[in-house]
Amino acid sequence: MQGAIRDVPLDDGSLSTHSRRVTVGEMPVVDIRRSGPEDFDGFYDCFAEICRERRFLALVEPPPKEQSRAFLEDARRHGMVQYVATAGARIVGWCDVVPHRWEGFRHGGRLGMGIARQFRGNGIGWRLLDVTVRGARDAGLSRVELEVFSSNTNAIRLYERYGFVREGLHRKGRIIDGQVEDLVMMGLLLDD
Repeated sequence: MQGAIRDVPLDDGSLSTHSRRVTVGEMPVVDIRRSGPEDFDGFYDCFAEICRERRFLALVEPPPKEQSRAFLEDARRHGMVQYVATAGARIVGWCDVVPHRWEGFRHGGRLGMGIARQFRGNGIGWRLLDVTVRGARDAGLSRVELEVFSSNTNAIRLYERYGFVREGLHRKGRIIDGQVEDLVMMGLLLDD
């Protein structure tokens, strides 16, 4: 079933909403599953690779590994929902929602995601986004928000197709490598 996206059946015959398998053309099978602490090294490698592209994430260099580990452990303790895409033993993408901690804002969380360059454009982002947003809803969140650079038109299209709406714009929000771009604020209400 090359080039198709298929759900992974569970033992009882139902389809899991928390584990997906994606077959991508000639690429290896990509599994999508809930992450755990044991995934940190693979996650960090994928995250660092995307940071160094200097295009898609706010960070252009990853923070030190132990600082990143501490951040993720703290986010997990406070209800982070995170899924990873794996090709064999390699983590090739992730999507997470980190709930806000401040009173009056705890109903929402901030979404972040990334897909390794050679795995983009094959439906992995949609499946990661879908399972993570469902997980955020299951965790009791009613709002998910994100920021995306205006030059990242593929991501903006993905988010809009999923139902996110543009809520604002930080004009000239980033200037890097001589390129000026806006920062698009987007949100999705989960109780509508």
